[in-house]
Amino acid sequence: MLGDPIDPHKLHEALASLNWSGPSPIVLAEAQCLNDDFVLRHVALPPSTDDTLASVVIDHVHSANPSAGAGVHLTAVVSGGGEAGWLPLAITLAVSDAIGASAHIPVEVEWPSTLSIPGAMCGGSAGSKQVGTITHTITKHTAVIGISVDALTGVLELKPGTTSLLAAGGSVDREQLIAHILVAARDRLHQWRNADPTLRTDYRARCRTVGQLVDGGWISGIDERGELSVTSQ
Repeated sequence: MLGDPIDPHKLHEALASLNWSGPSPIVLAEAQCLNDDFVLRHVALPPSTDDTLASVVIDHVHSANPSAGAGVHLTAVVSGGGEAGWLPLAITLAVSDAIGASAHIPVEVEWPSTLSIPGAMCGGSAGSKQVGTITHTITKHTAVIGISVDALTGVLELKPGTTSLLAAGGSVDREQLIAHILVAARDRLHQWRNADPTLRTDYRARCRTVGQLVDGGWISGIDERGELSVTSQ
């Protein structure tokens, strides 16, 4: 199921409704892939400072599955200044916040950067299903964060182990979702830069990886570097 193209004017209105004060994202009709090489080669992004996000929304990513108009593909450029290990976790938590606020369905995170919806339907079976992923490239001064959320795919088109906001029963408005992602990312980045313990507490509480059994023990938590803590059996 494909949606209408992302409307820059509607996106601007959605950002204004959330009192967004940063730059509006650049909206591109298509790209071969969603990665930092494409963004940094083809788009003149301004340097990102403090909690300002320079971002690009790509409507049709050829390598995505499904490829056109089904989700949200967003790349944001973030300046350094916090604990690197917690940066992708902060963005993953922000997207979870945004999906909850815009689609009105709960979203868990799986360490480090997978978004899942508990109890979502996929091919007639219930379980926790992946609905999005976060990728990142971090250097000393800059991080490029790629965000993908499957929004509009119907149940019959889903891959095993995945779902979409639509299939999970959420309300879907891609412009509103993008606006909520940017606002939530700004707020979580502020926590990240200031080593706010709320970020760590919220991520640990929402992370379904904590408590799972692995070889040699069980995952007891996420440490201060953003890495898994494993307790021996």
